[in-house]
Amino acid sequence: MQAHNDILRSLSDIISGLGFPVNFLDVDQTHSTPMLAVLEDEEDKDSFLFIAILPDSTELDGSVFVQYYMQYPFPIAEHRREALALQLMEANNDLPVGHFSLSEDHYLYFKYVLVMPQPYDIRPEFIVDVLDMCFFAFDHYYDSFQAAAFAE
Repeated sequence: MQAHNDILRSLSDIISGLGFPVNFLDVDQTHSTPMLAVLEDEEDKDSFLFIAILPDSTELDGSVFVQYYMQYPFPIAEHRREALALQLMEANNDLPVGHFSLSEDHYLYFKYVLVMPQPYDIRPEFIVDVLDMCFFAFDHYYDSFQAAAFAE
């Protein structure tokens, strides 16, 4: 677990150095793994990008899985889920990396898992690219997913 914390702290230093607000969230009652919470900007307080090291990666010798996860702040009503499934499939076909899905509690989310080699040498330019891809996917589909979620 300490190795995961070290990776997250390195990522946190890089991300905050790039000008993004970032918080390290240690294990507590709300989550069982440490993670980073990154804001795209100070104005948008409901769109956190969460970064965590997936637990399965502890069994790997030469890499770790770094998960990037963003959840939309609105649930999808049961009567809208079927119609939204086609929209999700089309969005996922358009994405070069990551995917959209529906959580067990019926919230839409975007997830991208990066396989990162160990030992790692994380360059800020690489992290900017990953953050940009995640924020772009989330922001690009926000309005259309929100409209679909609340359509009658």
